[in-house]
Amino acid sequence: MHRKHSRHWLWYVTAISFVTGALLAACLRTQRQWRADLGIGVWRPEIIAEHLKASREEAKGYKAELAATRGRVTELENTLAQGGRDKELFNQELQKYKMLMGLVELEGPGIIMRLDDSTLRSATSDPEEIESLLLHDYDLQRVVNELRVAGAEAISLNGQRIVERTAIRCVGPVAHVNNVPIGTPYEITAIGDPQVLRSGLTIRGGIVDWLKTLGFPVELKAMPKVRVPAYTGPIELRFAKPVSASKQEADKAKGGKQ
Repeated sequence: MHRKHSRHWLWYVTAISFVTGALLAACLRTQRQWRADLGIGVWRPEIIAEHLKASREEAKGYKAELAATRGRVTELENTLAQGGRDKELFNQELQKYKMLMGLVELEGPGIIMRLDDSTLRSATSDPEEIESLLLHDYDLQRVVNELRVAGAEAISLNGQRIVERTAIRCVGPVAHVNNVPIGTPYEITAIGDPQVLRSGLTIRGGIVDWLKTLGFPVELKAMPKVRVPAYTGPIELRFAKPVSASKQEADKAKGGKQ
């Protein structure tokens, strides 16, 4: 009975490791795609170079964190496989993974950003011109991407936690986050170094400059403490399965023979 119980916790930790790895890998994919998402075609070369350098440094940090996480999970697996009873250690690690996946409410220093539709008025009844004066999903996504590049550890949009599985999209005139409809004004809360987050948003030629040029009201405050709610959407994986250690070793051996 004791051995069966140990294996149960071992699989639990392995599942957590898989989800955490997917989360960090998604963050790396976001860094590689920031150029397309941010529409940098209108930016000057020096601004592009500055963002590229910051993105590469951020990617290095995620790779190091991923390696450290994998090593920690291996240590936990070995402890549990040997019948260890260090429940406090296990609980601490579990809470850390829950934070990484956005499953717990967090607080800390950060920023609060409020956005609204443009105060400019269209001189014509052209639907495209009128649309250009409204905030869209891609505008909100650009803000989120900038905050991630600047090192935000947790982000929410109108009370919806932004996680790896979050989709920000417009359905007609209404924005949806985590499949929940939200409306203007938009309030984005992020936890991280307030000055770094603020600088990432207000960089010359960046997202705040672009929004203000088009008449979108922007309010940005650095705060000593903000609160980001937990993600409440679905977390079950229906199709993705963790690759067993034996298959990983077999794949490595197969690759070495080629």
